[in-house]
Amino acid sequence: MKTLIEDIIEQLEELEGPSKAVEMEIMAATMSAFRHCTSSVDGALDLAVLAPGWYISRAGDNARGEPGNMRVFGHTAEYTNEVERVQGDAPTKPLAYCLAILKAYLSSWEESEKALLALLDGDTRVSTEIKADVRAVISNIVTPFRLPDAEIDEDDQSIVLRWTGDGNETFSLTFLGKGFVAGCLSKENPSSPAWRRAVDEAGPLQKSFRNSEVTKIISLPARG
Repeated sequence: MKTLIEDIIEQLEELEGPSKAVEMEIMAATMSAFRHCTSSVDGALDLAVLAPGWYISRAGDNARGEPGNMRVFGHTAEYTNEVERVQGDAPTKPLAYCLAILKAYLSSWEESEKALLALLDGDTRVSTEIKADVRAVISNIVTPFRLPDAEIDEDDQSIVLRWTGDGNETFSLTFLGKGFVAGCLSKENPSSPAWRRAVDEAGPLQKSFRNSEVTKIISLPARG
């Protein structure tokens, strides 16, 4: 997921105007219909749902020249969440907003990844193999995610990462450090069947994480 968004950001930075191809890639990566995000400001601002808790701190034209003879050569948009700050500079306003919002989205995702890996690194019971499997699996989560509860089985040293929703629903991932992960979405009625995947099965893992019920449970809430 991280490399996918990084690649889209690099493509946006090369654009001079609208691109249906890049819009298609954004929609495929986020599983949302952002059809006009590179061609209209309103379309670009629709992307803001990807970065809850972030807001525009500055936006305007980029210009150069002497006072009274300034020439606009592009636009800038800056987003912040009161902790981090990102900026998009581009030839058009829609592209500037697209860049800033996707950078905010990427920053939130990286913060989620960092928090989870720090949790595992802080517990000496978690094996190197399990840490590697967790890193591989969470790279396929398609949204910035909340820090889950982590439970370690004292017998086999397996680890369960569990997210709990607003109700009684839960989503859990179980790691044994053997190159596989088991996932389970549990609801009151009915419970979804559990699944098992190799940690390098990117496509199936991303599909599982794109389940709307899973996304609702694990997604990072807006700040404030």
